Amino acid sequence: GVPLWGYVVVGLLGGLVGIAELISRYPDSPVRAVATPPGIFYATINLLAAIAALAIGAVLSDTQPVPHETPHGEVLLFRTEDLLILLATTGFGALAFLRTKLITLRVGDADIGVGPSFILDTLLHAADRAVDRARAEPRAQLISDIMAPVSFEEAKLVLPTYCFAIMQNVSVEEQQKVALEIEALSGVDMPDRVKALNLGLLLLNIVGVHVLRIAVQNLEQEFAAAGRVLESVEQEMEGIDFDIAIVNLTPLCAELADMPEDQQIEVEYEVQRMKALSLTDQTRRYLFGLFLIKTFGADIVSKAIKAIRDDISLS
Repeated sequence: GVPLWGYVVVGLLGGLVGIAELISRYPDSPVRAVATPPGIFYATINLLAAIAALAIGAVLSDTQPVPHETPHGEVLLFRTEDLLILLATTGFGALAFLRTKLITLRVGDADIGVGPSFILDTLLHAADRAVDRARAEPRAQLISDIMAPVSFEEAKLVLPTYCFAIMQNVSVEEQQKVALEIEALSGVDMPDRVKALNLGLLLLNIVGVHVLRIAVQNLEQEFAAAGRVLESVEQEMEGIDFDIAIVNLTPLCAELADMPEDQQIEVEYEVQRMKALSLTDQTRRYLFGLFLIKTFGADIVSKAIKAIRDDISLS
């Protein structure tokens, strides 16, 4: 009752959903992840499930067929609109059914869903591990090559900031997560080279290979200077109360720099976005100081801090 093209369409729908799930899990290298045997297997499972659901739906519909004749004299069991509805309901229905949890059991510290989703979750977990293993060696070599000239201490704030500026659409939540992980890396006792590699892997997951490589190449000559800027930030912001400084220091810097009002509005927006990040006070002071120095210059920031240091210092 269902023409061949109907099975092709619904199969592609199921396969594309499986591929989309893999892409969302490996944003730094989606094509390579999908092209691995486990990735192909996972997409195929979704494809076959959608086709099977369509076949079952066609059989159930054929129990009460309503033949009709086309203008060309062909006799079909399904009108076009009925067929499209069947394709949509069986295709999406199969994908939804595969992800259904009938009940959730608590086993130790983990919640385990009982139902069709358990099978799909198991397959997805196996695909994840296999894809990770397949990509681990080239990924390690790639990040080692890209991050070769990078010092973690010199790049830990400058490189993420530059990468996110290139991307433009990285969410505040993602930036916050990166800042927290960088903060954790800073406090770990390990060689600078290892920290730099971990920083590269962290950024690779968000911005991808091309952006990270371009960012490192563009900043390679600037990392030493950036390190000196960070030292300047640390010195200027030492002992500053972030919550008070963020209210008073920015307008003063803008006034000293004679910044136009429209630019002040943009700066204030960025400051408020920074204020919303859930970071330690020390990290927030560093980010705030770095932002001010990038926006107004070190001389103006230093002059502004000296003018109101007593008012914005920690009591």
